[in-house]
Amino acid sequence: MSTEEGPDRALAATFGGRLNFNTFLNLQDTPEHRALLDRALKELIPSNFDKDEGDEALKLVGDLQDAHTYKPEEDGYVFTVAGENLDDPEKAVIKGLAVGAFFPGSNTGALWYLVTDENQRGQGIGRYLTTKTVEGLKDHAQIRGGDLNSLYAHIHDPRLGRDPADPYDAHERVKFYSKIDARAIPIDFLDPDKMNQGGSARPYLLISVPVPGKPFPPEKDNIASHIHDYWECYGYENPEQYPEYQGMMERLDQLKYVPPLRPEEYLYPESAADLEENHGLDDRRNEDGMA
Repeated sequence: MSTEEGPDRALAATFGGRLNFNTFLNLQDTPEHRALLDRALKELIPSNFDKDEGDEALKLVGDLQDAHTYKPEEDGYVFTVAGENLDDPEKAVIKGLAVGAFFPGSNTGALWYLVTDENQRGQGIGRYLTTKTVEGLKDHAQIRGGDLNSLYAHIHDPRLGRDPADPYDAHERVKFYSKIDARAIPIDFLDPDKMNQGGSARPYLLISVPVPGKPFPPEKDNIASHIHDYWECYGYENPEQYPEYQGMMERLDQLKYVPPLRPEEYLYPESAADLEENHGLDDRRNEDGMA
C-alpha cells in the first residue's frame, strides 16, 4: 500500500510546491520504495542517531525487504520519506524520514525514528512526518480490526548529561516534541534493547504524542500495555519478571500527573552537582504532586 501526497499549504508555500511525502506500509510493494528508503536511512540516520541505532534501522529495513523474513500479518511498520523528486530514487532530494511501528496487542504505536535534514529543520517537516505516521498507524490498526489509541517515542533525557554516542542534541528533540504538544511520562523509561548484560541502560524520556480523538495524556493502563508490548517486541516474553520492568510499573502506578513538556526544564547539567540533582527529579516532583 502506498500513498504519495503533497504537504499542507504552509509547507507547500515554504518549499515552492516541490516538497512531497511518500508513505508506504509494505516494503514488498515496489523496488523503488526500497531504494528510496535505503537512501533516506543512509543519508539521515548516521548523523542523528548513535551507531547501534543506525545499524538497527538498516537491519530492520533489510529484514522487511526480505520475503522470507517479512510477515505482513505481524509486522506493522510505517515509513514516510519527505523530499523532492521522490518518484525517482536516484534524483530524489531527501529532507526527512519517519519510521513508526504498530503494536496490535495494545493498539499503540511507537515513533521509532523521526529525523529531518539538518538544513531543513524548523520548517514544519517533522510535524508533518509525525502526522503521516499517525495516519499510517491508523491504517495498520484498521487492517487488524483495531484502532490506534496512542503514540509514544523515547528520547535521551538531556538532564542526565550528554550521551557521547548520540550525535544529536537531546534538548532540541525536547523542544520539537513540546511544539507538537507532546508530554513526557516521568517514569524513567528503560529501553530493553539498550539494557546491558548485568546492568541497566540509562533511563530515557518516554514521550506521549497526541493522537486526534483519543484521550491525552493516555490512561495508565494504556501506558503499561504499550511498555509491555514494547518489551515483548525485543524478546522479553515475560517482562514482569525483570526488576527493571517492575520498577517502571511501580513508578507508573504512583504517577499523579503527566505535566506539559517544558523545554526549559530539560537542560543539560552544568556541573556534577546539577547532574546529581537531576537524578530522581521526576520522582520527587511526583511525590509533591507538582504540575
